[in-house]
Amino acid sequence: MAPTQSLDVQAALAKAASAGQTAVSRELLAKGASVDAQDAAQGLTPVMMAVLGGHMETAVQLALSGADLKRRDARGRTALELAILASNRETALSLILIATGKFTRPARAAAACGCSNGCSTAPARTRRRLRW
Repeated sequence: MAPTQSLDVQAALAKAASAGQTAVSRELLAKGASVDAQDAAQGLTPVMMAVLGGHMETAVQLALSGADLKRRDARGRTALELAILASNRETALSLILIATGKFTRPARAAAACGCSNGCSTAPARTRRRLRW
């Protein structure tokens, strides 16, 4: 990938993360955008931009894509600290679970319901037995 194209992809990822465009972020990562690239002005990563924009789904998707959650911005704050400062509890909890390895991307195993689309819905008889 050419350096200018790489910069364009990085700028597009930053914009998509800030706007909460999860699908666009996923496509840009597939095209080679770095999930850990920091902007020159404030040192924000795409995860941090998603957190500051209040976009939990995008922040979680970027974190699950391998973002370094220990990376700090120019003021020394991590994405988790930004989520806490913004009183965004759900995002903060999600980032904690991802950082500690307690939450990972679901495996693409055979579906529990027997369908072929990869969902994880349990059959009705299992739900009754497990009392969901």
